[in-house]
Amino acid sequence: MEKESFDFIFFDPYHIHPTDLPQAVEKIISTCKPGGKAIVYTYRDVLRVLSPLNLFKLRKISWVGDMLPGEIKKKLERIDHPEVSIGVLKK
Repeated sequence: MEKESFDFIFFDPYHIHPTDLPQAVEKIISTCKPGGKAIVYTYRDVLRVLSPLNLFKLRKISWVGDMLPGEIKKKLERIDHPEVSIGVLKK
C-alpha cells in the first residue's frame, strides 16, 4: 500500500497480535490521506470477552482505545455505541 492513499480506513485491532499492533497502527495511519480518517472499532462482545483482564489488573479494557498504544489512544475521538466501541483518528 502506498502512503496517503485512502480517505477512510476501518480497522478492528482485535484480530492483530498485541506485539504487532504498534507497527500495524503506524502502517494504517501512514496510508491514510491528509484530512482522512482512520476509524478503529470493535464489537462490545469482544470487550466483554477481554474484561476478565480487568479483574487481574493486567490491563483495563473498557473501549477500543484501550487496545491501542497510548500515543494513538490519546488522538482518538471516542464514540460510544451500545453494540460497537469506536475511535476516530483524523489525520
